[in-house]
Amino acid sequence: MSKILSRLIQGGLYCALALSVIGGEASGFHPAVVGLRGGVAGQDRGGNMALAEAFAMWNLPWQWEWGQTWQLESRLSAAAGWIGGRGEDAFMASVGPNLALGWKGVPFSVEGGVSPTVLSRRTFDRLNLGGEFQFTFYAGLNWHITPQVGLGYRFQHLSNAGL
Repeated sequence: MSKILSRLIQGGLYCALALSVIGGEASGFHPAVVGLRGGVAGQDRGGNMALAEAFAMWNLPWQWEWGQTWQLESRLSAAAGWIGGRGEDAFMASVGPNLALGWKGVPFSVEGGVSPTVLSRRTFDRLNLGGEFQFTFYAGLNWHITPQVGLGYRFQHLSNAGL
């Protein structure tokens, strides 16, 4: 488990550096959210697998408000990082749309999305993911501690959608 934790930290730091360069001051297209995330597989088939990635989200121009309380925001989400386990490591990257539903004045939001994802390998020992092209489906809950700091929990599923 310490090897997985070490890889999570190392992958997250490399990806944070890469995203800070991509979303830099010169581009004029600044991300609304930048962060790190990591996780481990929650089922037997994916056991001993983990990932670490840096991510950024840019607000898109489409926003919807209902009354004085509900707000739905659209975003573009991008991530790059490490996925590994079973003695194998791979690079992963994804880009796709994201929707976040929040309540004005309440520091929580729910989000979901789907992102096409590319992996640098499809096999991890005897686990075969079926291809290097995958889809990442996710839903999560975020706690906005301050406008700049937040914590979140996300359920994520990686699938090749039968391709």
